Amino acid sequence: MKKTSRKILSVALALIMALCCLPIAGVTFSASAENSGYYTYTIENGEATITECNSSISGNVVIPSALGGYPVTSIGYMAFYFCSRLTSITIPDSVNIIGVSAFANCSSLTSLTIGNSVTYIGDLAFYGCAGLTSITIPYSVTSIGYFAFEGCTGLTSVTIGNSVTSIGDSAFCNCAGLTSITVNPGNTVYHSAGNCLIKTEIKTLISGCKNSVIPSDGSVTSIGDYAFSYCEKLRSITIPNSVTSIGDYPFYRCTGLTSVTIPDSVTSIGDDAFSGCAGLTSITVSPGNTVYHSTDNCLIETKSKTLI
Repeated sequence: MKKTSRKILSVALALIMALCCLPIAGVTFSASAENSGYYTYTIENGEATITECNSSISGNVVIPSALGGYPVTSIGYMAFYFCSRLTSITIPDSVNIIGVSAFANCSSLTSLTIGNSVTYIGDLAFYGCAGLTSITIPYSVTSIGYFAFEGCTGLTSVTIGNSVTSIGDSAFCNCAGLTSITVNPGNTVYHSAGNCLIKTEIKTLISGCKNSVIPSDGSVTSIGDYAFSYCEKLRSITIPNSVTSIGDYPFYRCTGLTSVTIPDSVTSIGDDAFSGCAGLTSITVSPGNTVYHSTDNCLIETKSKTLI
């Protein structure tokens, strides 16, 4: 099976697992449910999980820290899904987990305050929250799931706290308005430079934005999968000589990108690296590159004579 097919299949299976409520973080199972105001919740081990919110809820909402006398520790699977009238959410300090698709498609949400006890932000948690303009990930958060903020097209700035040690692919995919990515200097796993989010130890750029400048100091040797995907306002990017590999779909649907130069150092380019780049008119490979070359604005793998 081709690498592309494996990638698509793995993502599809992950989403199917989520939709089928398989036992993944943030999904709660219980035989009974209780109601209080807008909220439906379950109790397990003396803790409450919000499993559903009436979609008519609107305006500025502060999620209660307790329901039925039990602390609210989890926002469950799709709990606030399509609550399109929400404009502001405050998640209390009692909450530890924001589950899969918990606030997906809350399209009017413009303000988000994440409590200081949240450790996990699940896959697709804020998918399609196009009204969000800035996000601060508190120090308590250690993990951000796949596609967690995908489609937050109004998002302009992201600040990531000290404790985040795991960010899944495409956490900020399709955030076309993003201009600033900052990681707190105390973070030992990730850092930011030139508005790029970089996994420090493996020197991989995992997320970028229209204002990104890839560091040329050797701190980036790989551009990760989907790193700039859907970054429609990216006009140009300079790939420094320190970069040796470019992953799958890194510039997918970067429709504003007009020119790319591949340096001598790049020896590996993944599937569909520039797929959907409708505005791309110039592809140049530095003449010293022994693996790839360009002819008539085509990127070619030299040995296999394959058009990339």
